[in-house]
Amino acid sequence: MKETEKNSKIEESIDFVTLYYCKGAFDPDRALRMIRFLPPVPWWRRRGVVAAAIGGALVASAAVFTYIVPEREGVDKVPTEQVGMPAAESPAPVMEVKKIEFADAPLARVVDEIESVYNVRVTNVPVEGDYRLTLSYEGTAEDLVEAINDLLGTGLAVER
Repeated sequence: MKETEKNSKIEESIDFVTLYYCKGAFDPDRALRMIRFLPPVPWWRRRGVVAAAIGGALVASAAVFTYIVPEREGVDKVPTEQVGMPAAESPAPVMEVKKIEFADAPLARVVDEIESVYNVRVTNVPVEGDYRLTLSYEGTAEDLVEAINDLLGTGLAVER
């Protein structure tokens, strides 16, 4: 087809639509009501059905959770030796959350400060490279070192 024929067909289509357009003619709810001869459904009834379905799902999931997860009281604990797990010899160390701040500090000074504040040893400190940090951090030494590794691309590690 030539360009002028395409334009004339488009113009004819636009003229047809503007001549016979009726607001709401393409409403799917209206079309279904016409086909099924159903009375219009009020908005509150549709929302009520959805709310009832959601409530039923929540009640069912709560019932399943209650059935699957036993209560903590009265549940006999199986010693770890019986299930093939070694018993814990000592409790895990408590990780302290502290706040630490740096302003354009070299990595060596940052590592020294981490070691003194958190009472840990930081290993794998790169010897080469001019790494500098500006940050304010509140958390554990492990999380701080992980954040520094992400920022600088280093491989620092914490030893307690």
